[in-house]
Amino acid sequence: MALKLKQAGLQPLGQFDGYDSDYTTILGGEIGFFQTVIYKFPGSADLGAYDAFDGYAGFANYGTNQSWVRPAISHTFSSAALGGLGDTSPRPLFLLDEGQIGYGTMFGYVVGGVVGQVVPNPSNVTTTNTTVLGPTTALASGKVTCWDKPGLYSITLDAVDPAITPGALNSGAAALPGAPVYFMSTGKLTFTAGSAWNGVATSNIVGRFVEFATSGALVTTPNYLANPPVAGSAGQNWQGFVRKFTEMVISFRIE
Repeated sequence: MALKLKQAGLQPLGQFDGYDSDYTTILGGEIGFFQTVIYKFPGSADLGAYDAFDGYAGFANYGTNQSWVRPAISHTFSSAALGGLGDTSPRPLFLLDEGQIGYGTMFGYVVGGVVGQVVPNPSNVTTTNTTVLGPTTALASGKVTCWDKPGLYSITLDAVDPAITPGALNSGAAALPGAPVYFMSTGKLTFTAGSAWNGVATSNIVGRFVEFATSGALVTTPNYLANPPVAGSAGQNWQGFVRKFTEMVISFRIE
C-alpha cells in the first residue's frame, strides 16, 4: 500500500520515467532499478514525458535490436530487463514511493463504504473493498519517485514478501533487529536469502530489519486488547499478546 518515511534521506529522485509494463503496479516500498529501454520518440517502445527523451544512454545491442537506449525505473528484475547483461547485483537501487491506494493516489479513497466498514487503517483497506479516487500519482507524469539515500523507512506488509508474518519464523529466517533484508525478482523485500533476486543473497542486501510496527493510529483498537494471550512452545518464553502489525521498519542501506 505504501512506503512511509521515518527518518529518510533528503532529496528523492523524481525525474525518471517509469517502465510502462510495471510502474502502475507499484504498491510502495519495492526495490527499483534503472531498466534499459529502447530510445524511440515518438513511438510505442516505452512511453514517457517529453523530458524523458532529453538524453540517452548510448548505442547498444539490446535484445535483438541495435538501438539508442535510455533508462526507465522498474521493479521487475530479469536478465532481459538488465539489457541481457546477466547482472546479479544491479546498481543503483531505490525504494519506490508510489502506490495504488491511500497517499499513492491522487485523491485517496472513500472512507465509510457499506455500513462504515471502510476505515483509514492499512490492515483492512485494499483496492477490492473501497473506491479509489483518482489514478496513482505516477500516472499523470509517468515518473516514479525513488529514494536512494540511507535512512529509516517503513513498508506496509502488503508490499513485502507474502511469507513475512510478524510473530512467525518467516520461512526459517528470524525477524530479529539487524537481520539482513534482501530483495526478490518482484522488487519486494524478503528475509529469506534463497528468495533473493537471481538466488544471490550476499550482494543483494538492501538494508537491515528494525521492527514490525502498527499504523500508529491510536483510535484503532489493537488486537492485543481484544484477543486472548498466546503461549509459547515448550521450552520457550511466554510470547505475550498478539499484535496486529501493519508494516515493517527497515534501515535502508545498500551493502
